[in-house]
Amino acid sequence: MLAAILTISGTMTVQAQMMKAADIEKYAKEKYGDKWLDAAKNLAEELTLDKNESLTYQQVILAEGKTKEQLYVALNYWATATFKDHNAITLNDKEAGCIIISSTISNTVEHTGTLNKYSVSITPVIRLDIKEGRVRVTYTVQNYDILRDISGGWLSPVDKDDKTFGDSKRKKGDMTNASLYDEQWEIARHYPFVQKDAQKRTCAKALVMTHAYSNAIIDKVEEALKNGIVGNEDDDWTTADGTVSHYADVWNPTHREHMATEMRGVAAYMSPGNRFFAPYYRHTTIDAWVTQNEDTIRPRTRLAMADVCAAFDHFQQQRDPSRPLVISGFSQGGMAVVELLKHISDETYRQLAAAYVLGYKVTEADMAVCSHIRPAQGETDTGVTVCYNTVKDVKYIKPVIAASDVCINPVNWRTDAIPATLHDTITIAVSTEHHVLVATGYSASEYPPYKDLINVGDIHSCEPWLYSECLAKNIAVRAEEWRKKQ
Repeated sequence: MLAAILTISGTMTVQAQMMKAADIEKYAKEKYGDKWLDAAKNLAEELTLDKNESLTYQQVILAEGKTKEQLYVALNYWATATFKDHNAITLNDKEAGCIIISSTISNTVEHTGTLNKYSVSITPVIRLDIKEGRVRVTYTVQNYDILRDISGGWLSPVDKDDKTFGDSKRKKGDMTNASLYDEQWEIARHYPFVQKDAQKRTCAKALVMTHAYSNAIIDKVEEALKNGIVGNEDDDWTTADGTVSHYADVWNPTHREHMATEMRGVAAYMSPGNRFFAPYYRHTTIDAWVTQNEDTIRPRTRLAMADVCAAFDHFQQQRDPSRPLVISGFSQGGMAVVELLKHISDETYRQLAAAYVLGYKVTEADMAVCSHIRPAQGETDTGVTVCYNTVKDVKYIKPVIAASDVCINPVNWRTDAIPATLHDTITIAVSTEHHVLVATGYSASEYPPYKDLINVGDIHSCEPWLYSECLAKNIAVRAEEWRKKQ
């Protein structure tokens, strides 16, 4: 039985994400169609391999009036937020104005042939050269990385013992399967640059996907420069009639896509095995929060909270009440979870496996007016609220966000000060005096300071991502515990 998860996105984060193979394929089909042989042949007429026989694209993006430092800050934020593997950024030199990224896109093509099945991955090198008022983007790919499965073709013998990977996938470094072969195919030695090619169909799609990803990367860099310079839906903005708006516009394509980016990121680890829902709502811009004044924040967030409650009521009418209910929210979305717990009926509360307030506070005042808010005490209790905020030191607590009376460690699920180790090198411990998590051994350099409000000693932007594996496992645990009690 699946859990029904409603998650509410936040305001105070900018989450870029690396495109996945499915996204690239959709993008490629929209631009070039799904006849890969024809598309590759047409592309070959306009593409030229460089002197190293690599496929190289280069484009200069103008940003007139902007300094080298401004452009570097925008692109550094984009790169660190997009490519979560810290090893992907092989050079990051602010003084030289150069960022180099090398990150693998796995399984861009999967093709079943007569005797073999092929899985194609690419590892482009993306170089950003930053100067006053302009950025040069260089994108280079020399080889296709191939995983060949000799048991996966149409005429291959069936593996009755299920010892081979018929889908041409295996864990990195797994060399135990004799049916799988790692290979590298030079782009220059394959179709469409070579007409007679036994892997023609595989390489045709691989070329189109590689080309599409180059275009997508350049588009994303241009968007990052634009949004990093002029702002996005997190900032106050001016409508066509000159009115200053304090709220995101859910019908504005740019605003909507930014909201969807965070939704997709959370869905990646919360949705597997569950029914996942995430509403678009008119969240309050960060300008209200920058005041750090509750008398400004509370009135401005009423519209956003009303939107979320209305969305929840619609969601509740549609969902199967026999499934455990999980509510989660980050930042302003965490505030919305607190308000939702005050809004829901006792009947709905009985369906709640857990509520997760990530990067926002739960106070004694909240609990005094709402019996539905019961702080989690461990890993398995149900009908409870999980709440935490992460800082490097308690002196960095922002009261409007993190002055909480509730905190639990999502790594060891303890409320005392006993620390837990995360990802081998990070120590997470609860400050029982201040009710926040204190992280040591973690630079959080991927989350630069934003408007002197967040990521300034606190690590606000990390909340839904740093503990994602812990949260995914715990949702499953609490959902199962809820079922046992029914």
